[in-house]
Amino acid sequence: MEKSISNHNYDIFKHFAIAALIFGILILCLAPSHSAGSANAKDADKADVTYEAVILTAKVVDSSANKQAQEVETPTETASEINQAQPEATEETETEVPAPPVKEPDYHNRYAGIIPSISDSDRDILVRLVYHESRGIGGEAVMETVLNRMLDDEFPDTVEGVVYQKNQFEPAKGLYAYPIKEPDSYALCEEVVEKVLSADYKPILPSYYLYFNNFGADSDDYEWHGGNVFYGYPA
Repeated sequence: MEKSISNHNYDIFKHFAIAALIFGILILCLAPSHSAGSANAKDADKADVTYEAVILTAKVVDSSANKQAQEVETPTETASEINQAQPEATEETETEVPAPPVKEPDYHNRYAGIIPSISDSDRDILVRLVYHESRGIGGEAVMETVLNRMLDDEFPDTVEGVVYQKNQFEPAKGLYAYPIKEPDSYALCEEVVEKVLSADYKPILPSYYLYFNNFGADSDDYEWHGGNVFYGYPA
């Protein structure tokens, strides 16, 4: 629509310029001469003036035509186009970096829940029990039997309660009275107790193994560790 209007204006201007040129030529040609002697000179001057007028008019028409053509070929940008070309300003916001997830300890030890309740005196009791029952060989299974009982509703839930329960562990009656004759084995028992009570310890007995002795099991579900047989009764 804008292009057709510009072309129309250009045609009107061109016709007006041509008419003005013709009108100027007619005036120059019809102007009266003052003497015959100067007629030729004036005619020559008129011809020069007419030629110059034609050249000037042609230049004006050509310049106007070029300007009109440029305006038609290169349309000006509208306000909406300018606004679209410019990027919208955005407010700078701080990007929150999420905190890395806290990795929970990978507990293999089923006894992790009761370990915090075991005191230093409880650990000493366990070391002595493991020493008198196994000299450290198979001591992990001895330890697990005590801890399995602590987790079982049929037994006490403390180290002292389980170890000193009547008619359960034979060495309990002389736990501190019996002498320590093998220091190396006792040191091994200390290592066993610390190992079983560590967070990453993986039990070797099923949780229902609550009994052991050194002569045989009265259950079909049993395992030998060191010189003792450990067994239980699965539900």
